[in-house]
Amino acid sequence: MKLILGLIAFVWACSLCSLAQTTCTQAPPGYYVSSTGSDGNGGTACSPWRTLQHAANTASAGATVHVAPGTYTQDLLTLNNSGTAAAPIRFISDQKWGAKVRSTSSYTVLRLN
Repeated sequence: MKLILGLIAFVWACSLCSLAQTTCTQAPPGYYVSSTGSDGNGGTACSPWRTLQHAANTASAGATVHVAPGTYTQDLLTLNNSGTAAAPIRFISDQKWGAKVRSTSSYTVLRLN
């Protein structure tokens, strides 16, 4: 009985890993940011960046930056790259109200150059 339960648990765990991998590799195109990512990563759904600033520094016209649920603390977020009317740079939360940008200072968090 223990062997059967162990086998069922193993198969179930493998299916969860497979599901997570499928979701990750079949994600929409664009850059990805997660509060658990690393700016040393590639910015993909499977290997997201950690900071919005890194995404802002990398994104160019027409790019979409998917921001995973979480809290992102930035004293200042500077956007130096420009989109166009036809190809804007978009930062979107993949879950409505899931991504929160907080500031630890009393001045403006977002600056457009």
